[in-house]
Order: sequence, then structure tokens, then C-alpha cells
Amino acid sequence: VAEVQALARAIRGHPTITSFHSGNCFPSKSMDSFYSALATLPALESVTLCGMYTWTEDELAVLHHEGLTELLRVASLRTVRFDPFCFTPALCQAAANAFMEGTAITNLEFDDCSFSAGESATILANSFSRKTSVSHIKVLSLFDEALRGALAAALPSNSTLQVLSFEAHWWANPVAHVNWSPIFSALGMNTGLKSLSLV
Repeated sequence: VAEVQALARAIRGHPTITSFHSGNCFPSKSMDSFYSALATLPALESVTLCGMYTWTEDELAVLHHEGLTELLRVASLRTVRFDPFCFTPALCQAAANAFMEGTAITNLEFDDCSFSAGESATILANSFSRKTSVSHIKVLSLFDEALRGALAAALPSNSTLQVLSFEAHWWANPVAHVNWSPIFSALGMNTGLKSLSLV
């Protein structure tokens, strides 16, 4: 935690950092303050966030998430990748708040992310169904039904999404079955999509 806090102090307000990519999960107690530090970078254009697969239920229960909302609303930020990331309902709400309030993000990527079902899917659907700046969404690994459900619910009313890409990591679960029907049904009602990729 002390090392992460030192890093946050070092980068806070840095005028020339344009990208930040983390391949490691930081301690849960430091994440919100670190997101807030990233939100002070005036030139930040892309960020990769990793987190929470190794955190305990108790750690997740006491986390604050305002920093994630701040980060996603940075005016210069265009590309956000979650790799891997465990979205709790509170984290989904923090992200949804950013998109509903308005962001400049155009590219979103979800790589091996996990979403708690039900409530999280509804929260995501509500945020993506509105007119947002996001024009490209890429999903790697499709074995989480909540994310597919959220995208399927959002597609009929989303007019800004232009590129949607799914890439399944079949090697990780070669016998898994992905139900594409909700996505395909939703695509028939979407009028903005220009490119669809299923790999």
C-alpha cells in the first residue's frame, strides 16, 4: 500500500503522461486513491486497469469507487481496457455514473472480465443504452453471461456504437457453449453498428 501511495504521489498531475498500463493487481485499500491520482493527468489518453480477482469478499465490501468515476471522466481519455477485472455491482455503478454523466472515451475493451449477474447487467445496460461517446467495444472471452446480456439489452437503443468485436478464448474452456441468440436478436434492432467481428 505504501509503495502504491508513493507512486500515486509521483504521478499526480504529471503533465506529459499519455498512457498507463497496469498488469498487476494493486492492494484493494489503495485503488480508489490511485484512480483519483490517474484522474489528475491532463494528457492521459489510454489506460489499462487490472484488479480484484485476488481480493477477498471483505476487501470488496469496504471499497470506495468514486475514483473510478473520476478517472473515466478525464477529458483527454479515449481508450480504456479492463484486463482482467472483476466488476462488482458497486464498480459497475461507478463506471455507469461516468458514462451517464458524460465521458470522452471512444474505445472500451473487456479482457477476461467477470461481472456479477443480474444487478450488474442492468446497471451496464442502462449506461450503454444511452447516447455515449463509445464507438468501439471489444470483448475477449465470452463466458460471462452478464456482460453479453448487458450488451444485448443496450444494442437496440444505442446509436453511437459502430464497431463491436467478440473474441472467445476457447482454449481456456473448449467445451463451453456461448448463447449468441440475445446478441443476434438485438443486432436486428440496432441502426448504428458498422462492423461486427466474431472470432
